[in-house]
Amino acid sequence: MLKVLLAFMLITNVVLANDWVKKGDTVIDKKNHLQWEDNAKTNEVVDIWKMVHSRCSGLHLAGFNDWRLPSKRELQHLAKSQKEKAIFAQLEKGLYWSSDKDDTDAFVVYIPNGFTSKSDTCDKNYAVCVRDTK
Repeated sequence: MLKVLLAFMLITNVVLANDWVKKGDTVIDKKNHLQWEDNAKTNEVVDIWKMVHSRCSGLHLAGFNDWRLPSKRELQHLAKSQKEKAIFAQLEKGLYWSSDKDDTDAFVVYIPNGFTSKSDTCDKNYAVCVRDTK
């Protein structure tokens, strides 16, 4: 029984580890069908919401041009995925813009723990772009 349990744990870890794959300047989340930007621009760009939204919309990376700013839920999932975050080479410990906003504020997610708050869209925060793979 112990051998079966150990084999199951090993197989589960291998499957989970393969759900997130580093590919060039991106990280692919196979389970959620997302491809995340992971290049030098990821941590170089600290800007207002409108500028990072435009940067993601105009991004051409890994042969794709359908990049966007991630939703609050997508960023929270990334922030709470401790082992998976380690795959990223360029993810900073800071506030990241989400695409979710109201009239004057947009939601930001603190990548180390997934804490979410609002930030004035004229504040400067990090941004990471994402695209749907499905």
